[in-house]
Amino acid sequence: MKIISRAEAKAAALKRYFTGSPCKYGHVAERSTVNGLCLECGRLKTQKAYHENREENLRKQKIRRDSNPNHAAEQRARSHARDPELARRAGIKRRNIEARDKARAAGEPQYLSERPCPRGHIGMRFVHDSHCVACNKINCKLRYRALPSDPERAARKLARQIAIAEKRKLAAARKARRIEASKRWRALCSARQTAFANGSKTYVGSPCSYGHQGRRYTAGGGCIECSAIYMRSDERKAYDAAYVQRNLPRILERSKEYHRRNPERVAARAREWAQRNPEKIKAIKMANKAKRRAIEKDGDPTSVIFAWAQAAKKICYWCGVPCKRKYHVDHYKPLSKGGKHEVPNLVIACPHCNLTKSAKDPYAFAASMGRLF
Repeated sequence: MKIISRAEAKAAALKRYFTGSPCKYGHVAERSTVNGLCLECGRLKTQKAYHENREENLRKQKIRRDSNPNHAAEQRARSHARDPELARRAGIKRRNIEARDKARAAGEPQYLSERPCPRGHIGMRFVHDSHCVACNKINCKLRYRALPSDPERAARKLARQIAIAEKRKLAAARKARRIEASKRWRALCSARQTAFANGSKTYVGSPCSYGHQGRRYTAGGGCIECSAIYMRSDERKAYDAAYVQRNLPRILERSKEYHRRNPERVAARAREWAQRNPEKIKAIKMANKAKRRAIEKDGDPTSVIFAWAQAAKKICYWCGVPCKRKYHVDHYKPLSKGGKHEVPNLVIACPHCNLTKSAKDPYAFAASMGRLF
């Protein structure tokens, strides 16, 4: 700013003047021609007074804005009056924004700007960041200009190129592995979906994490061999024993209900198991006969039981049907449940009732027959 005295400012009818010397508070700023006060001091004083009573001032400003519809236009006019260049700068800014939007809509990479860049260039700018094209060219020349031969720089460049090539090679290998894994996964999914559609319980899958080359369960996708190993492990046996001990009544009730609802399936499974395990069936029969002989040895003699059977009425104790020609001697309380091989524990039964009752509790069997004791 041009240094001028207060008298010269009055003679020139200026509202402000600048002496170049600081005020008593140290501000080197313009002063008012009317009273010679520092304008910076006045600005700070006004700002302090405004913030001390800010809420009231905001309320008054709102009242002024609401009461005067042309408040914004008048304020803009006062700003333009204080700064004649403001309108020109605003127009340039508006035209630049319109030019950039137009270039972006047309898909063009650059647009013409009227505003000078920090280096003073007025010309083309990039649409994506509004940076000056001329400045970008200068920066590129400074960054990539040809330098004298430098062995160290050449070695660094070669090492950088080798590192980039290795990185690209690794990325290509990873991509190929991902593609191959994706193909295998799609193939496995297709095999499992086919098994689902065919109702098959197993399908041929990929090797598990333990390397087992085998089949998998269709329901959960688990490895059958891993499952078999776990089922034979001591950990599984201990878990099963503890589970049975905790839930024995519920397990027995569930088993009875299953046998009641699926007698044919249970019988078929028993026959299949017997056909697959003839030696076990033979051993079980021998053990049962040995137990039966041991129990019968402590009971009544055969002659006594024969005499009782001859004298007893040939009517089924359970269903009341006459069975004179074909009858069985049934133990009222089964021997397997602690019954004795004695006459008081014997009843006459038809073959159907005896075979159906088997080793069942007499009260439960009688209830199933509709009899009450």
